[in-house]
Amino acid sequence: MSGEYIDGLLKEVIKELKVKFRHMDEICRLTRELADGLSRDDKVTAQMVLDMRGKELEAAVACDRNIQIYLASVQEEDMHRLSNLLDGRLKETQLPDSDMWREAADIVEKTKNIWQQTMEIDRVTSKRLAGSDSYYKQ
Repeated sequence: MSGEYIDGLLKEVIKELKVKFRHMDEICRLTRELADGLSRDDKVTAQMVLDMRGKELEAAVACDRNIQIYLASVQEEDMHRLSNLLDGRLKETQLPDSDMWREAADIVEKTKNIWQQTMEIDRVTSKRLAGSDSYYKQ
């Protein structure tokens, strides 16, 4: 496919990645708030935050679905390269010489980092509350 088509597609993917990052950042913030509410044994706050976090997770998944729709419209070679980009498997040296590709890679990396932070907060909270019954058993 033409470079213009891929650039236009990448522009749309970047928009979705930015929206997804905002949702993931909010999920992390809500997970911190949930941990705080649970540490105070505030069940009302915990339930409210869980509901809010669920909606943010659904919105992030919707972004992933939209990105998959974009990927379905490209040739296999381009899809493979874009998929590797979105999975964080492209090293910086493998990125095409393009600001858009670097921007997309940066957003993917920041999103992965915020997800790791979220999982760590969740893991610590779960282990503290559930002990050996935690989802995150050792």
